[in-house]
Amino acid sequence: MLPHTLDDSPPSFDLLLTVRQEHEMEYTQSTLTPAEAEILVRQLKPISIDQVGTDGWKEQRMSIEQLNMCSHSNAALKKDDFVRSFMIEHEKLPILLHELLVIEVWRRRILSSVEDEIIANPSAAYLYTYYEAVILNFFECMMYFEESVTAIGDDILELIDYCWRQVSGYCGNNFSIVSRIEEPADPKSPEDAKTNFKRQQFQQEATRAMTSISCLWFVVERISSLSMAVSNNILLKNDLVLGFAEVMTQQIWLRRGPGKVQKYVQGQFREVPMDDVMRICVPEAHSWFILHKLLCDRDCRSKYTYTAPKKEIILRIKRHLNETVVDQIPALADVQRGLEELSFLEPPSGTEEKFKSTLIIEQVARLMGSIDNSQRNWSAIEREMLKRLSNPESRQKDAMVLAKVFDAMFDLSREE
Repeated sequence: MLPHTLDDSPPSFDLLLTVRQEHEMEYTQSTLTPAEAEILVRQLKPISIDQVGTDGWKEQRMSIEQLNMCSHSNAALKKDDFVRSFMIEHEKLPILLHELLVIEVWRRRILSSVEDEIIANPSAAYLYTYYEAVILNFFECMMYFEESVTAIGDDILELIDYCWRQVSGYCGNNFSIVSRIEEPADPKSPEDAKTNFKRQQFQQEATRAMTSISCLWFVVERISSLSMAVSNNILLKNDLVLGFAEVMTQQIWLRRGPGKVQKYVQGQFREVPMDDVMRICVPEAHSWFILHKLLCDRDCRSKYTYTAPKKEIILRIKRHLNETVVDQIPALADVQRGLEELSFLEPPSGTEEKFKSTLIIEQVARLMGSIDNSQRNWSAIEREMLKRLSNPESRQKDAMVLAKVFDAMFDLSREE
């Protein structure tokens, strides 16, 4: 069991997050049998945003956590991932995407209004604020396989949009913070507790951005086998060529402080020796793979329109393509040659592009349109959420749900 009872003070969110990070990649056996996994998968259903925090929502949140752990366990053991098979067979990937978008909108619309209640309840802090990362981590594990990417169907466009929102938001909103290494506050006062909560939210934002890079790579890698709408989304609507040129320029997986450097390794920022700063980490590698595909693939090059401003931004990545990087990913020599060709290219100006006649048909965001609806009574949803979080019985249930999650992790660690 977790090292506390319902009558004791619950563990801090830092402890819960540390335990989760230590054990999420150490699963040595499957946490569910195929029969148990199929039952959980078949029971998944879309839950509306006004039901977040209800008993039904908590039960499904627990199921998705278990399925995620099981899927990672199967991947670590190089076993057939029956969880992924069941998710595809029963057409549950769009439902999982619906859950992801619901909790994203909840974070943007509701979290700030219930922040004090969540800070006072570490169980709730994990259940609500970490759920988005859990679902995204689940997607990352499954999307390694092409069948999972294609099984999402037309809703893959909304997943691309979601992932790029996380990456671009992290680059745009927090770059001034990324470059420095922040030490946690000592939670001796309500102000310090709030500071720690903000720090944890920033860490979660970083996790979502790095995981989203991997998910985007799994889509970009299969761009030729997906619909034209996907390539239009990647090359025109979101312009990932330009976007990842900026990501590479900012080096968002690096944090620099006085006398030390942190790099995003194994799911979190870790201090690395100066000699290892040039060693490529996973999100950095996936960013290079994306740029390699979009800059060197013949079909992508034929569909992408360069302009003088775009050319200037894209050529900035040349300074990051040094011998050490190319030695680790030899295919990047093709990117070097592509950038050399681009440097001699005289693209049309942005003004000329405005006069081109272009027709682009885009699919309506079916899921996000139904979730983030301006017609909803958001004030009423906030009030109901406050009631659920302040209810002592609900707090006990939060602790019990969380205990089940971490019991599975501690059981696995004892069996290692």
